[in-house]
Amino acid sequence: MKRSVLISIVATLALLISTSVPAQELSKTFMVQNGAAPWFDRVGVWSLDNLPTKLVGMGPLPQQECTSRAINVPGTPTSILLGVSEGDLAAFKTQFPAAHETGDVFAIKNATGTAMPYKVLLFPNPPAIIKGGFNAGLILLKVDPANTANSTGSTGAPSNVSPSSLQAQQSSAAFDTGFKEKLHLYLLIGQSNMVGRDTRGLENQHTDPNIGCLDGSDHWVLAKEPLPPNGTGVGPGTSFAGEMLKKDPSVKIGLIACPVGGTPLSRWVKGGDLYERAVKQAKIAMEKGELKGVLWHQGESDCNQQEQASTYESRLTGMMRDLRQDLGKADLPIVVGELGEFLQPTKGYPFAELIRSTQKKMPSLVPKVAFVSSKGLVDKGDKLHFSSDSEIEFGCRYAVAMSQLESGTPSQ
Repeated sequence: MKRSVLISIVATLALLISTSVPAQELSKTFMVQNGAAPWFDRVGVWSLDNLPTKLVGMGPLPQQECTSRAINVPGTPTSILLGVSEGDLAAFKTQFPAAHETGDVFAIKNATGTAMPYKVLLFPNPPAIIKGGFNAGLILLKVDPANTANSTGSTGAPSNVSPSSLQAQQSSAAFDTGFKEKLHLYLLIGQSNMVGRDTRGLENQHTDPNIGCLDGSDHWVLAKEPLPPNGTGVGPGTSFAGEMLKKDPSVKIGLIACPVGGTPLSRWVKGGDLYERAVKQAKIAMEKGELKGVLWHQGESDCNQQEQASTYESRLTGMMRDLRQDLGKADLPIVVGELGEFLQPTKGYPFAELIRSTQKKMPSLVPKVAFVSSKGLVDKGDKLHFSSDSEIEFGCRYAVAMSQLESGTPSQ
């Protein structure tokens, strides 16, 4: 049996995590916002308390995987592990008798120390949507590899091409990292639109022996969407790599994919857990090749509050400065991708235009930085994430901008 793939410890919204929380605790901490679980507190900092070590995951699932009283199960997994509050346990088991307790327990604790006890349930062959008006909400803890039956899940992708199974296939396809001077590395950082959330097209991919990526175990594998370790859909990475390879077929392209969905800039500045992890991964990759540039797409999680949006410019320029210093490359090219045009103030993102305007002027604020427009690119239907086709086009646009930075050609 294939080893289970641990996707996440949090399926609630993971927006605007407090910078006062120590970095080592961020993996257990999330913000409650706009009616997300636990439902009785609209805004507050909560943490997972006494979570069994075996259930600690790789970061929050994307925003669209959880609505205020329901969970959209990604793909068509063999089974999932859910956290269900003790108050909802009887109703949940009545509605879903196939689910049974594992014996593991934990709690959700708020900033004042109030705790809500939860029990862990194993749910085999879960439905695409789990809902039922549960008062305290559900937490998606773990997703096992997909069924092999030819069925379609909530994402619209066939089960045999789910993110979990694709990443398992990738792990056996080694990528040759010989000839260090010929391996050009690119660091991919940001949130869900750098990850990719649309699963359409995953089944039609072909690997290129000259394009690889670093997986979650620090091994080099052939690159294939979704890029490990946090991928769930088609992102811009492989199309970017393909275009860069066309410009110089004599090299190999190595992708260092570190983005995490639903993450604010506060976690990407120096001292933040995701910044530190990205620097560590980049240095591991640099043992095999030369770091040539960075792709950055983030800002959705900083659109909701004026303080985060108004300080975005100073924090992002500081992050770029620190990143170059920590990686030992003072002129490291960085390409900034624009928020999707579909993110609008009237659609729940009141400061989207402020973030976009900041992104556009980054080349005038920091040397060796380019901006890539999202003009004409469309969402996958959720008004938050780019469609697969748009992600592929975005990757091509990133490649044009990166090539211009590398050659010294003025950005267009």
